[in-house]
Amino acid sequence: MESVDTTLLKKFATSNLGEHQVLKELILEEQSEMSAEEFLIKISVWLKLLRKEEEKNNSVGKWPIFFQNQQKEI
Repeated sequence: MESVDTTLLKKFATSNLGEHQVLKELILEEQSEMSAEEFLIKISVWLKLLRKEEEKNNSVGKWPIFFQNQQKEI
């Protein structure tokens, strides 16, 4: 079973998500490694939360940049 290292995601969340965002707290509480299946399930929830935060704050997130960088490394 393939696993995903969430270290880079946690660094990204620390640097780019607001101090009081629930999404940041959820990501930082995750284990440093999880199954690819679990990651895919959680990422859909995280993206929904991010969109809700963006709508609430009327801002544009930096997640697409994170995922573009990840695709280059794969």
